Amino acid sequence: RRDQPGGRPRAPTGGAEAGERQERPQARPGEHDAGIEDAGRPDHQATGSSPVRQVGAEAEQLRAMATARAADKAVRHAVHHLTERQAIVRETELLDTATKHGMGHITVTDVRQAIARMTQDGRLLRESPLYKAADDLKSAGARTQQQWAAVLVEKGATPDQAARQVKQGIAQGRLIAAESRFTTQGALATERSILNLERAGRGASAPILDAEAGRAKLADSFLNERQRQAATEILASNNRIIGVQGLAGTGKTTMLSASKALAEEAGYRMVAIAPYGSQVKALQQSGFEAQTVMAFVRAKERNLDSKTVLVLDEAGVMPTRLMERTLREAEKAGARVVLLGDTGQTKAIEAGKPFEQLQAAGMQTVKLDEIIRQNDPRLKSAVIDAAHGRSVNALAKITDVAVIPENEARWTRIVKDYMAMPVADRSETLIVSGTNEARQAINAMVRDSEQRVGTGQSYETLIRRDTTQAERRFAKNYNIGDAIQPERDYTRIGLERGHTYRVVENGPDNRLTVENAHGERVTFSPMVHNRLSVYALEKKEIAPGDRIRITRNDAGMDLANGDRFTVKSVGQQEIVLASDKREVRLPADKPLHVDYAYASTVHSAQGLTSKNVMYDADSRSPTTTREVFYVAISRAREKATIYTNDADRLPAAVARSTQKHGALDLVRGRAGQGNGLHLPESNSHAHAPRQVDRPVPTHDRTR
Repeated sequence: RRDQPGGRPRAPTGGAEAGERQERPQARPGEHDAGIEDAGRPDHQATGSSPVRQVGAEAEQLRAMATARAADKAVRHAVHHLTERQAIVRETELLDTATKHGMGHITVTDVRQAIARMTQDGRLLRESPLYKAADDLKSAGARTQQQWAAVLVEKGATPDQAARQVKQGIAQGRLIAAESRFTTQGALATERSILNLERAGRGASAPILDAEAGRAKLADSFLNERQRQAATEILASNNRIIGVQGLAGTGKTTMLSASKALAEEAGYRMVAIAPYGSQVKALQQSGFEAQTVMAFVRAKERNLDSKTVLVLDEAGVMPTRLMERTLREAEKAGARVVLLGDTGQTKAIEAGKPFEQLQAAGMQTVKLDEIIRQNDPRLKSAVIDAAHGRSVNALAKITDVAVIPENEARWTRIVKDYMAMPVADRSETLIVSGTNEARQAINAMVRDSEQRVGTGQSYETLIRRDTTQAERRFAKNYNIGDAIQPERDYTRIGLERGHTYRVVENGPDNRLTVENAHGERVTFSPMVHNRLSVYALEKKEIAPGDRIRITRNDAGMDLANGDRFTVKSVGQQEIVLASDKREVRLPADKPLHVDYAYASTVHSAQGLTSKNVMYDADSRSPTTTREVFYVAISRAREKATIYTNDADRLPAAVARSTQKHGALDLVRGRAGQGNGLHLPESNSHAHAPRQVDRPVPTHDRTR
């Protein structure tokens, strides 16, 4: 307990400051008291002053200061943890995360006070106060007072009448305060930087080819009209950054290949980057010099210049942080950038939606909307509807729908239908689900049905644990038995990049102890040595004939995350994998980055194409959304079959959209209203002065 005699509380180490040291403990208040009493101070007694009372007050002040520091650190941790995935966070999320992080040392009241301090000094920015109708349980219609007044003005009220009615509604409880939301100045600055980089590049480059020459050279190509138009715009644009909004199955890579050939004829070099290794592999197979986005931003030499066209594939899943780094590096080199993606598909795991924001801000964007992937006219029509957000209409056009309420029974039916296919068709069928639970269950059932259980050997595999950078800075967030792999060499303490170490101790004092394959132990602070990947170790049987996928890039073996293989043979020393292109030998003397590939999540299937798709669509799951539904059915060339628990509730599930916010969403349209956030105009500097809302109340309340 923080108010227990015996010194200052042990505060969590460091918030987000790498290497921050714990403070030295204070002496016990009782020790101070005893020393003063032994010395004797008659002058204090004469004046009626009590040294015990004075020291007690000083000790209480020290405890309060220590508690405030602990609360500040806990809130900083919560902000870094939450804003890694979302640019906007709710107050309850901040309270919950910070209180849990400082468990035993701070209270909810302490956390509220820390949030107020961070809001006061501008490190944390609070949304203008919002109000919602009393019966609006989800805060879907929350608005500022000014926005509510504007609604009433649209209905015929005068501005004065509208303002009075809104205040009356608040006073009478018909409008109630909605939950506060927050963002950070850093998030706002990064998003603003992206928009400024694009805007500064307008008209800043000479066209690679003029439009007439481009059209003439592409006139006899195998491209369709929309592809030719897109390629021509890329080559003829005088903007340094250009977007291609391409629906699923419109031949984006085919169009790019034609653009690349003409750009090279004109003396330019077109290179590509993509978020995931499997996408990089596909680009390389199409003739592009390609690498992952992470490899690009971490490289010492990027080989960009004014004659380079940098293509960013799958721009729709790029987070704000990496988009800004990419555009910044291209700007330094004077390189052109083509952002290729689809805002309608699944979103970035990290915070932000920069591709969508750039399009909304007026970036030159070429539309590719002639879908050529689907062979079946009805399926093609469904995909077109899904691509344009008409998911309920799209669902109505999918005729193969099986309704099985119970999860296990539904997964069993999927496997039964899969096993009823000829072997050749199975290899051309994707089974996709929204959840890992369904994926794992279906994989196990398929292996059992194919009678592979008991025919292989057991191997240790590495399953990535879903943690944020903020969590990985604290030893208490590692489980005993977890595996870690450093993402860089830490030579001084003996950790080597890419090697696997097991966690054997996770504290105290934020010290993590790990053990290598030889039993040698290393103890270190994850606050300082924080470039780590964390995995759970899981035994898996792998048998000849199993379909597996690679789960981590391995440049040395030319393996990309998402690569799929069939197991040719297994042994004590190695596993031999085969695809239609090559054979790979995996050493079996260390944990493997592999998993079964009969079923996958929809998110990991983005970018794949197959003859058939079997989609497990649970209407109760938050993963069943408009974007996931669109990606799932658009993977199929010929047939998409849906398996659901409830056909009546599925339309509402696929109609809801994934909520991905940008920090600018918090303030757009509210600048200058009341005490709300005020941002500079779009052509101002990202760090221009701002106004922030008043501090959040510091008293406890429940919502």
